[in-house]
Amino acid sequence: MKANILLLFLFAIVIQPLVAQEPVLSTNPTSVRWYQIKTPGFKILYTRDFQIQAQRMAQTLEAIRGPAAKGMKTLPKRIPIVLQNLSSQSNAFVTLGPRRSELYAMPSQNYNFTGNLDWLDLLAVHEYRHIAQFQRSVTGFNKLLYYVFGQEALAGMAYASVPQWFWEGDAVATETAFTQGGRGRMPNFDLTFRTNLMEGRTFNYNKQYLRSYKHFIPNHYVLGYNMVSYLRKQTGKADSWGNIAGRTWAVPFIPFAFSRSMKKEVGSHVAPFYKKMAGELKSEYEKQLSEIELTPFENITVRTNNAFSDFMYPQVLESGSIAAVKSGIGDIDQVVVFNEGEIVSRKFVTGPMNETGYLSAAQNRVVWNEYRYDPRWPVKNYSIIKGFDFAERLQHDVTSKSRYAGASLSPDGEKVLTVETNSSYQTKLVVVEYATGLTEKEFANPDNAFYSMARFDSDGKKIVSLKTTAKGKSVVLIDYENGGEEELIAPSNENIGHPVVALEYLFYNSPLSGIDNIYAMDLKTKKRFQVTSAKYGAYNPCLSNDGRVLYYNNQGRDGMDVVKVAFNPTGWKPIEEVKISSFNTYSHLVEQEGRGHILDSAS
Repeated sequence: MKANILLLFLFAIVIQPLVAQEPVLSTNPTSVRWYQIKTPGFKILYTRDFQIQAQRMAQTLEAIRGPAAKGMKTLPKRIPIVLQNLSSQSNAFVTLGPRRSELYAMPSQNYNFTGNLDWLDLLAVHEYRHIAQFQRSVTGFNKLLYYVFGQEALAGMAYASVPQWFWEGDAVATETAFTQGGRGRMPNFDLTFRTNLMEGRTFNYNKQYLRSYKHFIPNHYVLGYNMVSYLRKQTGKADSWGNIAGRTWAVPFIPFAFSRSMKKEVGSHVAPFYKKMAGELKSEYEKQLSEIELTPFENITVRTNNAFSDFMYPQVLESGSIAAVKSGIGDIDQVVVFNEGEIVSRKFVTGPMNETGYLSAAQNRVVWNEYRYDPRWPVKNYSIIKGFDFAERLQHDVTSKSRYAGASLSPDGEKVLTVETNSSYQTKLVVVEYATGLTEKEFANPDNAFYSMARFDSDGKKIVSLKTTAKGKSVVLIDYENGGEEELIAPSNENIGHPVVALEYLFYNSPLSGIDNIYAMDLKTKKRFQVTSAKYGAYNPCLSNDGRVLYYNNQGRDGMDVVKVAFNPTGWKPIEEVKISSFNTYSHLVEQEGRGHILDSAS
């Protein structure tokens, strides 16, 4: 017993925990000059061209400082916040040794990640909860460890004694409770978890936590959020997890201290608690499905085995073939091309993809985003536009050393529409030539609204885009020649995504009913309709070249399939008739915290 405790102690000292799995030794070019803003709780470090955002973040962080840490039963002491504006990656982390948080200021284009929040606001709330967690870990034996061996020893023991899902699940619950967005509000967030439960794959706790090479199991963020949310619903208290974590960190060397602490708080050890949570969630999902009528479709994805694979973002090429991004347990991310009823054989393995939530094809070309890295300065990296021509079998770096996210080909395949976010956090729509990467057109954005998932319409004369401001997320139609903007859907907290304009209709994704589905707006009458009613989720609409078939992604037992339905507006349901489910996993979190609009106090 003593030997095991000693091994655990040594392990805690040598490991370096990294919340969000980010490197901590990355460096910026030596030419970068840093400035700072000091507030009672933070030291904001930033470069000169990021001053406006640094001031805004100082206000935001101070506004959330007390409320977002209250549930952890602590108030963190001052901590450095590094605003990294030279990276093209969308992430952030908190770490000890040295104690700090770094926010990477490149907004994600994926609407199922950012939702309807400003990117830096989302990072501030999520990462600050990690800061509070680490501060809460300075207690009992951990406090002694900290004074004797320093920050890394504290971090090692704190991280080893509490499961990884707690760290991230608690932070996701926080971003959901304190804002009008957050991943806990998004059906897509726990899509695979829901699918597994409904398909009879109720894995035991250990497999669900440690995951598997045989079955696809969602990451610890999903498990953690559902565990955190369910326990807080059972106890009715916002500080339940502060109690559990605090007791664990006080005696982290005791085996199963976390599970024992859960038993004291809620009357159940961790494994049976997970089983109960999964069972009740499955019952709620079944009840939700019993109240809706599913729409039929034809599956055109041919699978050779039951290994979990996604065929995402279907696009129709000039030849009539379907292009998609394939990924899964046994697959490296790759762009594939196949015909209906055909086993996928033609493919192109991509480099490190920037996950923007969509793909774009025109003629026989396809474009997407990839990362490129500076060989000397790891923080200074790029997001380029990458292309592949399936007719000529040629790959092409459309741009280099750029900060572009999202890529949409013009109908003739000669231009690429993208979104540029510069090192000052200024965003604008840009059009570049496919052959040369030279800028052909830029669209002014004086109010610095966040444009995302922008696409050309079918004749290249209009651009449809999501537009996020402090009022919420809207859908706009932009005239390519003069930049004039028409608002199709007014700003709201509805997490709309993947807008496509074709045949006088706007197609888009929405979680309006409680399940992600495809909706449409008649651009003449402005009436809106529900196009699909899926069991788990329907995404990424794409119309065939002749306008007769609507292709989209449907979540199935073994991943996302490409399916099709006839283009038939007369069969769509008016939006007024859509049944909205009352079930969710976040309303009690918002009620317990009582600060659902906390970002408003920072403006």
